Amino acid sequence: MTGNARNNKLDIIYSRYKDLMHYIANDVLRDYHLAEDAVNQALYRISESLDELDEADSAQTKNFVSVVTKRTAIDMYRKRAKTDALSLNALIADFSGAE
Repeated sequence: MTGNARNNKLDIIYSRYKDLMHYIANDVLRDYHLAEDAVNQALYRISESLDELDEADSAQTKNFVSVVTKRTAIDMYRKRAKTDALSLNALIADFSGAE
């Protein structure tokens, strides 16, 4: 697939499924800005698999986009939870040491 055809296919996928992708990502993350980041990361992951998708507007593609978006959002949620826990532990350690 040529670069132009790949870009066109990705544009069609984004145009067709952007609302669904935002809904899924926001449902997992509960944060509009993080959901935007998740959608962008999901699009990157989808772009790496464009050759495996037959048509941009099909049930198979919709399912693929949904799964990739949800898994990307879950990965971001887990990373954020881990970072938040580490930050909380550091704050507790700083507070405990200040006594």
